[in-house]
Amino acid sequence: MKKRFSWRNFISLTVTIIAILSIFTVTSASGIHADPSVGILSTSNAFEMELLTTSDENVYHLEVLGIDKSTLKEITVLNEYGSSPINEAELFNACELALLAKTEEGVVGSNGQLACTYNFELITDDETYFYEELPDGDTVMIIGKATVYSFDEAVARGFISSDTQWDNSGGSSTRATIPTVPSSGDQLKGCRMKIFNHGTADYMTCTVQTPTKEQVVGINNSTAYYYIYTGWSSSAGESDIGLQYSLKEPSVCGWNHYFGMNGNSGTFVSGYEQVTGNNFFLTSTSSAIRYIYLTTYRNFSNTGYVRSKAEGYARYNNYLGTGSPSAYWLVSVKQYAKTVSSVTSWKWVNDIAGNSTAVKSAKAWSKVSELKLVTTAPLASNLTLEHTSSTSSYTLDSSNRLLTLTVQMN
Repeated sequence: MKKRFSWRNFISLTVTIIAILSIFTVTSASGIHADPSVGILSTSNAFEMELLTTSDENVYHLEVLGIDKSTLKEITVLNEYGSSPINEAELFNACELALLAKTEEGVVGSNGQLACTYNFELITDDETYFYEELPDGDTVMIIGKATVYSFDEAVARGFISSDTQWDNSGGSSTRATIPTVPSSGDQLKGCRMKIFNHGTADYMTCTVQTPTKEQVVGINNSTAYYYIYTGWSSSAGESDIGLQYSLKEPSVCGWNHYFGMNGNSGTFVSGYEQVTGNNFFLTSTSSAIRYIYLTTYRNFSNTGYVRSKAEGYARYNNYLGTGSPSAYWLVSVKQYAKTVSSVTSWKWVNDIAGNSTAVKSAKAWSKVSELKLVTTAPLASNLTLEHTSSTSSYTLDSSNRLLTLTVQMN
């Protein structure tokens, strides 16, 4: 059975509700989107999509058509909801956003071909839409259930941070600090930095030098968890967006792309344990230093979406974790529909969370560089920094649009 959906028809329905057209900027028939670094608009080809059922009621075939009706992409859709019906409009929206983000995040090469493994996840109040495309063209979309917690429960589970949890002495807190180096002994020293009076900063980027497996002690992902993340505090809620230490293959270890924030109906911890499946970003070894590059947008190109991008070398070239393990470049993008018009403070955090006894004895290390806060409007000149077991300095470029920070753990 074939079901046809046309974004051009969809746009005709939205003409009468122009007040909300800005929400659909990146999902319209014209595919208009903005380069976040310069704010210049460009246009993409229109998409049409055809959804076909198969003999398996939970497996679908999705064809993406260009404006000339030529087939641009064939996607296998897996509905992990089982008998639950698919929200077709939401599926089509997720697919188009995934295709647009491929270009927006520079994943497509000059020859028009994908140069690496590409993951995209759209998070809604109920579902997650995970899209993976491989360099050979194989593409899958997995529909899963979003994981939502109350804020208090998310804090208690260590999924999102709260100021009241911090204990710089490494004593009884459920969210402790990080030692500078493994030889620091039992004293847990670490780093959290919050940035105030930044005006309307748009996004934060940083480069994380990951630790070796030997530099991480006592992390078991049941009573003690290790996170490296960026985010913000605002009247709309808290966000912790970045990396969580992975033990999917204890002999190798690595990192999951982590996304935790207050949503419309609770705190979302979406897919940090499932979205990359059996795959994960590699951590450093004695013979190879591994870096992971993070970018966090509070409102990507003013589209009403929070977006996070993580990229680096991964263990496998697909979410199933099949094939020969090696080092494959992976770009992972997560996106949630929530407008964050302003924030009180931005933050960069390196911490261990979990049971207070386990947290006290756990140790970890990492290093951040190229930590930058970027805005299209000039940053405020009276920036202030708040430190937890760290020191830092900053420089502003001549236009006051780029803040570069240097962080030193004490």
